[in-house]
Amino acid sequence: MVAKPPSSMAASIAVATGDAIIDADHVAFEVLIDEAAAADDARLGAALKRLRRHLVEHFEQEDVMMAETRFPAAGFHRGDHEKVLARIDRAIADNAGGNPRAVRTFLEDELPVWFVGHVATLDAVTVHWARTGVLGF
Repeated sequence: MVAKPPSSMAASIAVATGDAIIDADHVAFEVLIDEAAAADDARLGAALKRLRRHLVEHFEQEDVMMAETRFPAAGFHRGDHEKVLARIDRAIADNAGGNPRAVRTFLEDELPVWFVGHVATLDAVTVHWARTGVLGF
């Protein structure tokens, strides 16, 4: 069983990749998760869209890093990005369909667990590869 991170993402993440730009984007993402989770129902849809927009821009940066360094697991890493974007799209649809409870469960339980795992594995390995050309630690 995966441990659930504390409810305040910005105060909880101790995982860093060592890349200042990526880590700053991760902190911004944590704040956006907190803001979306705290948004009232009327503002939840806009908060989800900001969260998604941030991720798309961040993933584009990671895509450039992976392409420039010929990261061998780039396809797998991009696939994880695509899965979480699809899941956020489903949350946006749930919210538009009048189901904010499902969205809040996603924001408070599912997304933080995905994020911690993604950063600790795929992002950390990608940054390590970009710096050393060695896959793994």
